Amino acid sequence: FTLMDAIIKGVSQEFPTGELIFFRNLCAFIPLLLYVWLRGGRLTLRTRNIWGHAMRGGFGVISMFFLFYSYLVLPLSDAIALGLSGPIFVTVLSVPILREQVGWRRWSAVIAGFIGVVIMTRPGPGVFDIDAVWPLLGAVFYAFAMISIRRLGSREPSSSIVFYFSAFSVLASLITIPFGRVDSSFQWVMPQHFWSCVELFAIGLLGGTAQILLTNAYQRARASVVSPFDYTALVYRLILAWIFFLE
Repeated sequence: FTLMDAIIKGVSQEFPTGELIFFRNLCAFIPLLLYVWLRGGRLTLRTRNIWGHAMRGGFGVISMFFLFYSYLVLPLSDAIALGLSGPIFVTVLSVPILREQVGWRRWSAVIAGFIGVVIMTRPGPGVFDIDAVWPLLGAVFYAFAMISIRRLGSREPSSSIVFYFSAFSVLASLITIPFGRVDSSFQWVMPQHFWSCVELFAIGLLGGTAQILLTNAYQRARASVVSPFDYTALVYRLILAWIFFLE
């Protein structure tokens, strides 16, 4: 996800958010099919919980839109600092929704992680701008998406969860096309050179691989255990923001 976010930040001026979501999920089918092949070559699409998949897809694509858009309007470090409030929401929601027991050690890990985010990024004035609402909303919907994965995980294989999410997100991203007639910032554009195609392909390849790993993690462990590990991405993202975006 760290590498994917850096590429999205780099191309966000060239492509609208809806188009980035489209390619992120369309190209994600490549690692998904490879994952299925490595596990025996069978993709199970039969499900008795289509509503659960719809909720996971809806929460996920809304979160993706807000987070991707925040990379456009905020410095990468500020967007990350606010977006990484997600583990706090995951831990809070896991108590009433999943009935998880969260001890003081996990609460301490989440709180210490977020304090570390603030200290390390030293968010600038942009954090107090109205645009700061986008990564915060993205973090809230991200938390609901991870809770949905945890609830689906006991009944659905990880490959079907990722498949339905990617398919839902591809279709949902197409809804943004008509908005391009009203607002040019939503208007989809044709890639102008070879490297743009490579970057769009890489976004989907990296995002799909990360989605498979994340889904497996939330299937195997409690949400309050997995979510604090999101903070490890901060170090990598700060390095990439410093090297490639001079932040």
